[in-house]
Amino acid sequence: LPWPLRTGAERAVLMVSAAGLAVGVVWCAAVAWGLAPLACPWKSCTGLPCAGCGGTRAVLLLLSGQGLDALRMNPGVVAALAV
Repeated sequence: LPWPLRTGAERAVLMVSAAGLAVGVVWCAAVAWGLAPLACPWKSCTGLPCAGCGGTRAVLLLLSGQGLDALRMNPGVVAALAV
């Protein structure tokens, strides 16, 4: 739909999505050019892994039958998949 026909909620979702995409593109470009470290901001600040840290590797380990290694990689993702 054209912008004038969208509701306020639709506009808000589109603007937040566009802002997130822009931040992601800038961050990836900064990492590619060596201007920013490739690290999780949450883990950098708190020292604790976020829900995404190691999540992909944990899922791949689960799919390959290595459940204990997946738990060591990211127990939160394993618990979420179990639920």
